[in-house]
Amino acid sequence: GMLSEAYTLFAEGFSILQQVTGPMHREVANCCRYLAMVLYHAGDMAGAIMQQHKELIINERCLGLDHPDTAHRH
Repeated sequence: GMLSEAYTLFAEGFSILQQVTGPMHREVANCCRYLAMVLYHAGDMAGAIMQQHKELIINERCLGLDHPDTAHRH
């Protein structure tokens, strides 16, 4: 249904975004968060957790450990 289409579109956009910004960019982290939400609602918990972990790593490296957005993602 719609989740499958959402995942396909997010994955395509995510790939393009990484090509434009590089993998360590705050917008890539945001895309990981949204992709995690789609995967969660599709019942793919392992995939959702993996994307959340990627978001956390990117935020830690881009913003630092003390940044409120990084702390909020823990």
